[in-house]
Amino acid sequence: MVEVVREYSREDQRYGITNSSGYFRTKSIEDLKPIAELFLDESGNKIIPSNIAEHLTPRSLAFWIMDDGQQVKRGGVTLCTDSFKTDEISILREALKTNFNLDTSIHMKKSRSESIYERIYIKKKMVSKNLNLF
Repeated sequence: MVEVVREYSREDQRYGITNSSGYFRTKSIEDLKPIAELFLDESGNKIIPSNIAEHLTPRSLAFWIMDDGQQVKRGGVTLCTDSFKTDEISILREALKTNFNLDTSIHMKKSRSESIYERIYIKKKMVSKNLNLF
């Protein structure tokens, strides 16, 4: 069950546009807890399991892109992997190559606090050839 809490708009001064968003909460489903636990360490921090390729399906990739991906203006898709370690990102990249024949690269990004993090980039030709998104 989804409960809509509020809707709001905010100005994006970088592009001079107004973005509208909805904020909502969902209730947890106990049956999904074992899946969630695959992606958490003993301390409750997010991790990438070493066997992620076994779980990465076309449907899960679609959800990943819709939830934590973004289309790049020049084409292609960036997957926001900001909170993962370099070795975990390598596991993800290998799974994308193995499961979908996607060649990826890393885009380095700088946060507001000046820390550097990595994002997986899938080139436009890979997206259109292998994923049929564009």
